[in-house]
Amino acid sequence: MHSQDIITCQKTYKKKILISLGGNAQNYGGIANATEAKLFAEKVWAMFGNKWHYFRPFGEAIVDGFDLDFEHGPATGYDKIAYRLRQLMNEDNAKTGKKWILTGAPQCPQPDAMLDVALKTTAFDAIFVQFYNNPSCQASNWVLGKDQTTNAGFNFGMWDAYAKKSKNPKMKVFLALPLAKEVASGYVSRTIAASIIGDIKRYTNFGGFAGWDASLTDFNIGYVAAIKKALNTQPIPVLRRTLVTHGHSHPKKHLWGRLTAVEQAKHV
Repeated sequence: MHSQDIITCQKTYKKKILISLGGNAQNYGGIANATEAKLFAEKVWAMFGNKWHYFRPFGEAIVDGFDLDFEHGPATGYDKIAYRLRQLMNEDNAKTGKKWILTGAPQCPQPDAMLDVALKTTAFDAIFVQFYNNPSCQASNWVLGKDQTTNAGFNFGMWDAYAKKSKNPKMKVFLALPLAKEVASGYVSRTIAASIIGDIKRYTNFGGFAGWDASLTDFNIGYVAAIKKALNTQPIPVLRRTLVTHGHSHPKKHLWGRLTAVEQAKHV
């Protein structure tokens, strides 16, 4: 991707571009101290944010924010990186009016080993929770009507509650899934993914869907289109529940209220 590609995506197609830090590479983990964490955040800001640096990979293009996908530890200093990036974003917003975005990509087991402190001490705009590669809480464990408030199963409800108690109670929680079964465990079909989306629309902090990653759409044609349709139209499923009274059981239908899902994208 070149600088003009980013600018075109932003201005012509109204897309938000985030720089994601971390990932599953093995050659990083932790920051020595708070001073180094601060300097690292400032260097990242100078390279991709609204500041000059002798080395800017995308030249004059300025991204819209940063995504913290730290997956290897120790987690020392990750919270300080997030905090300083948020400071720099807020300072620039006060000067220019530009809205910056700070996101994270925690694993679904809660608390996340790498990002929990950062999420509790800094205001994030959204998190792309990885509901895959984690056997206990991944999306393949979803069952309509099953409790979602513990790590002993698909736990979107647990993350919704977590978001409401964070530094930003309006922080959006995205359902992050792999776009092909070859790249991760916990893959679910487009039909099941659509049903999950219909179910979790009842959570007020639900933000949308994040796919890992965009290049896989060439191998799983139609998946993203099905997800987009579900975000826009998928009704919340009707769940049959049983009300027990005086030893007799009576089926009772329960329909959760419709919520509007905001379709956003992690990758461009």
